Amino acid sequence: MLIGPQFLMTTHRPAHKAGAMDEHIQAIILGVVERAPQWVRRDLEAKDPGVRARAEETLAAMITNALRDATAGRGHSVESTLNNAKGEQSANA
Repeated sequence: MLIGPQFLMTTHRPAHKAGAMDEHIQAIILGVVERAPQWVRRDLEAKDPGVRARAEETLAAMITNALRDATAGRGHSVESTLNNAKGEQSANA
């Protein structure tokens, strides 16, 4: 699986040292990935393109929400973002 802490830490980085904002963004994304529900992790590895796409879209939405919350200064934690995403998934199931 390409999504995980190892992937985030080994992706191409610019030659300059990452600034505080880059580190903050990476920490937010890493937090979302680490707390991703098991069904998302499992479905990211699925052979069925539709299942995989649903998991990718869900993870992207979770990351987007976490970044939006952080940049809006709402004080929402990654956990609250994940709980909201889990609720949406349950409602759509």
